[in-house]
Amino acid sequence: MKLLGAARAWPPPLEQMPPEWATQRSVHFGFLLEQQQQQQQQQQQQQQQQQQQQQQQQQQQQQQQQQHATAAAAAAGTE
Repeated sequence: MKLLGAARAWPPPLEQMPPEWATQRSVHFGFLLEQQQQQQQQQQQQQQQQQQQQQQQQQQQQQQQQQHATAAAAAAGTE
């Protein structure tokens, strides 16, 4: 049962760690943070692209509707 106690006490508190452990740990943590930020940026870019695509589709639909309307008006005018 000693193993369980040892597992609970791991990792040791920062004060008890050798200094090089602490730096390794903070470097690793910094790396994780960086990765998270990159992922968030990528997600934001993807969302922006999707919004732009939606706007373009809406504009195209509006243009098509206008063309139909003018064509119908022109046809009505010639009759």
